[in-house]
Amino acid sequence: MSGVPVTTLPEHIATFLGSIENAWHIETEAHELQVVKTPNHPARGVSAYATLGMSNTVLRMPGSRTVRQELVFAAHERFSAPDIAAFLLAFGASILSLGEALLRGDMIGPQNPLIPGVSATSVYCTAPVPFDERLATYDGSDPPTVFVWILPATSDEAEFVMRNGWSKFEELLESREPDLWDLNRPSVV
Repeated sequence: MSGVPVTTLPEHIATFLGSIENAWHIETEAHELQVVKTPNHPARGVSAYATLGMSNTVLRMPGSRTVRQELVFAAHERFSAPDIAAFLLAFGASILSLGEALLRGDMIGPQNPLIPGVSATSVYCTAPVPFDERLATYDGSDPPTVFVWILPATSDEAEFVMRNGWSKFEELLESREPDLWDLNRPSVV
């Protein structure tokens, strides 16, 4: 990196995910939200997507703590970018309407496929470990903005987390090394 301090959230995203190629936007009565796409990150042929605007709202955490959050997601280029952006805009807006922060180990779903034509029906919330570790927290806000990696998951994986806990699921992900960018990947359970 250039050594120049990052001063804005879009600069933070561009510094650690790369140049923004596309952006989508939604505005509701309560929130304004964007999704940005950066190509070939965290791997060649994979695009990263991040929300912008969720962090304008402070979210509640257990123990009367608060946090600001943005979402990060990644998928192979062959999956529809507009469909992924629409999913992320809707998902982000629903989190904001609840006012509750996503926590590591949260599994949301199963419901309908995340986007048309894929088998992933859930998302697992965790730290953005496949990305540069400096992406995880943006300190230019108060409270700081934390990036939550929402990892696509299958219905079987969602049920596994509900029964066995998130740490067992993460152990499976590490030992089986699935293609995490494939929205049609087979279940690891």
